[in-house]
Amino acid sequence: MKRTIMISDIHGCIDQLDQILQLTEYNSTKDKLILLGDYVDRGPNSKEVVDKVIQLVMNHNAIALRGNHDQRLVDLINSDSVTVRSKFLEHGGKQTLQSYCDDGLSS
Repeated sequence: MKRTIMISDIHGCIDQLDQILQLTEYNSTKDKLILLGDYVDRGPNSKEVVDKVIQLVMNHNAIALRGNHDQRLVDLINSDSVTVRSKFLEHGGKQTLQSYCDDGLSS
């Protein structure tokens, strides 16, 4: 019987994501993995989480949905709005920027 494993709100915590996959004994040939978004912000390893999500989608047929924190990152990339930047930083975006670059808050 094929299981459906759903994981949400990873928020930059790669170690915890890896631990969940290990504890559930996730097997892409036997299980369906659905990632429910919020991969970035708050935790220290947003880049690593995003890279892992991409790998899971590309190599293991996982389904990855975009959460509101992920959308804020997309909005930040596509806009030079002060309001967008402020909202991104207000909701844990500083940690995301730090995981992607050494000095992500420089103007």
